[in-house]
Amino acid sequence: EQFDLQKVLEGHSGYVLAVAVCTQTGNIVTGSEDKTARVWKREQGRDNYENIQVLEGHSGSVRAVAVCTQTGNIVTGSEDKTARVWKREQGRDNYENIQVL
Repeated sequence: EQFDLQKVLEGHSGYVLAVAVCTQTGNIVTGSEDKTARVWKREQGRDNYENIQVLEGHSGSVRAVAVCTQTGNIVTGSEDKTARVWKREQGRDNYENIQVL
């Protein structure tokens, strides 16, 4: 099967090391060597994504991202030896760091 490129997501200043898709919202989450994760929202009815939030707080590259299918919360894992839990504000695409593991 062959796939066609739909969109290039630009915004990170380092290599993208991790990607996850939220099945609840359709958002894409990327983790990067630039020590951030980014949340990308798909415009309704279009194949266009907009960077809606930069998740900052790690002091090392973000090498893992996961999204909870029930809540839409995000977990990021970093070379700084921490994982961070980002809570999704109910009914909105806004995330707050609620715990460092």
